[in-house]
Amino acid sequence: MGLEDDFLLEDADDEKTVEFIKNYLPQELKEKFEDDELYYFLDLIDEYYSESGILDAQPDKSKLAVPLFYSFK
Repeated sequence: MGLEDDFLLEDADDEKTVEFIKNYLPQELKEKFEDDELYYFLDLIDEYYSESGILDAQPDKSKLAVPLFYSFK
């Protein structure tokens, strides 16, 4: 797959994401935010995760969460 195809897939994902967000927003917020603003928010979130390196980090296995059903007896 080429770079252009990747951008087209990302655009399609963004469209689906914006539609999902609009479906779950209360009516008063749907009227407040335009599609361009929602795309802008998605871009900010994407930029944050890309630049922070969070997605590239490996989990610290020494600090795994303890399941809630585990009993400390």
